Amino acid sequence: GYDIVLAVDISGSMLAEDYESGGRRMNRLQAIKPILEAFVARRPNDRIGVVTFGGRAYTLAPLTTDHDWLGRQVGRLQVGLVEDGTAVGDALSLAVSRLGQPERTENGRRLGGFAILLTDGANNSGTVDPLAAAEIARSKGIPVY
Repeated sequence: GYDIVLAVDISGSMLAEDYESGGRRMNRLQAIKPILEAFVARRPNDRIGVVTFGGRAYTLAPLTTDHDWLGRQVGRLQVGLVEDGTAVGDALSLAVSRLGQPERTENGRRLGGFAILLTDGANNSGTVDPLAAAEIARSKGIPVY
């Protein structure tokens, strides 16, 4: 399987209610949770981790094959758990660091791992420039989606 780290934005802007399901308005975070849960459910052979971010980035879940536990962690995500802001670069660099497995590299490039960035905003917080974080990912052979 693959190693996948999901970097999920839980900044204040994720409260914008610009989605609808079954005639009910929902915010952006509510809209992506079922998508995250379905993604995890369809990847039974992969190790998946989650990084959350607002004004700073945090590891919610390390790489794991315990998808039931991971689903519970994703279900608990809510805006306000971390400082407000959008630290895209910090989130991406943390996701890349969570994929740093020496036994899964060849000639300095990561094999079988990638990051998925889920955000609705532009970088306005944190210490790492998003383009610098993307360049680090590229140099390590880690695709970012």
